[in-house]
Amino acid sequence: MSNNIRIEVNQADLKFVLNKLNGMETKAPGVFRNAVNRTTTQTMRKIRKGRQAYVVSPGAFNAAMDVKRANKTHMVSIITAKDITHGLNTSEYYKTSSSRKYGVRAKVLKGGLKELVNRNGAKAFYAGVETGHVGVTHFDVFQRRGSERLPIKKLSGPGVAKMVKSIFKGKNGGEDLEPYVLKTLHDEIAAEVAKLV
Repeated sequence: MSNNIRIEVNQADLKFVLNKLNGMETKAPGVFRNAVNRTTTQTMRKIRKGRQAYVVSPGAFNAAMDVKRANKTHMVSIITAKDITHGLNTSEYYKTSSSRKYGVRAKVLKGGLKELVNRNGAKAFYAGVETGHVGVTHFDVFQRRGSERLPIKKLSGPGVAKMVKSIFKGKNGGEDLEPYVLKTLHDEIAAEVAKLV
C-alpha cells in the first residue's frame, strides 16, 4: 500500500451490475458511486478507530487525512494519508537502579513507554532549541546517529501515513482492512442493485 487507499469497482462488479440492471443500464454509474462512497465512509470509520491505539491527537490525525469521493463520471474513491509527523509524548529522564539519570522514554502506542535507543546503542536526550524569541528556549528530543558526538537528529513520532499503513494491514491487534473493504464494496453494490430491481 502506498500513501493512498483506492476503492474502486472491478470488471466482475461491472458485469454483475449490468446483468442485474438489464434495461436500466443508465442507473449503473449511480449504483457504483453510492456503493464506493459508502464503503469509503465505513473504511474511514475503521481507520479512525485504529488511530486510538496511537498517541496522536484526533485533530492532528484528521488534518493529515484527505478523502476524494467517487462521482458518476469518476467511480473511484481515494483516501490519502499525508506523512505528517508529530511531537513525541516523552517522559523525564528515567533512572537506573543506581539512581543515575539515563536516556529518554517516549510513547508511540498507548499502553507503555519505550526506551529510545538506536541500533548503535545511542540513547535519546533533551536539548534546548532557540525559538527565535528572546529568552525562549524549546526542548526537543535528539539522538546521536553513531558513537560520535555529531551528527545528531531530532526525533519525532511516526508520520500519519505510516500509522494508516499499519492500521490498514491490521498491525497492533487490529483487523486487516483489505478483505473488509472488498467485502463491504460488494455488499454495498448488491444492496444498491436490490433497491432498483
